Amino acid sequence: MARRKITQGTIYFYLKPESNKSEYGTLMFRYSYQGKPKAMSTGIKMLPFNWDGEDKEPIYIPKPLAKTLAPDIKFSNFLTKGQVMDIVAELNQIELRVKDIELGLRTISSQNVIDKLKNPDEKPVYFTDFIEEVVEGNQRIRFKS
Repeated sequence: MARRKITQGTIYFYLKPESNKSEYGTLMFRYSYQGKPKAMSTGIKMLPFNWDGEDKEPIYIPKPLAKTLAPDIKFSNFLTKGQVMDIVAELNQIELRVKDIELGLRTISSQNVIDKLKNPDEKPVYFTDFIEEVVEGNQRIRFKS
C-alpha cells in the first residue's frame, strides 16, 4: 500500500543493506525539499527479506516462506507480525512529526527538518529574534535614566 503525501517535502523510507542479504540492514529516512535530500537512520534494523522495496514498508514473512527464502537464517531473526505493525506505526509517527516540524519552521529546508528530528527540544535561533532582543534590551537601558 502506497503512503499518502501529507508533508510539503518528500519522504522516502529505504533499507540500507549490509553486504550480505543474511545480515540486518538499517531502515533509513530521507526527506527532500526543493530537490535537496537529507537522510538519517531511523535506528530500526531488519533483514532485507522483511522489507518490501516497492511499497517501502516492512512485511511479515510466514515461517514456511522464510524457510524457503533463507533456510540458513533462524526464523526468530525475521520480524513478527507485531514488530511489523510497530514499525509501520513508527514510520507514520515520523511522517506526522515532519508535518508538525514543517508547520513550526519559518524557513523549510531538508537540513532544518532533519536537524529538528534529531534534536526536537533544541529551539532554533533566528537572526530576527536576536535583533529584537538587542533592540528591547537597548530600549530598557535608555528609558531607565
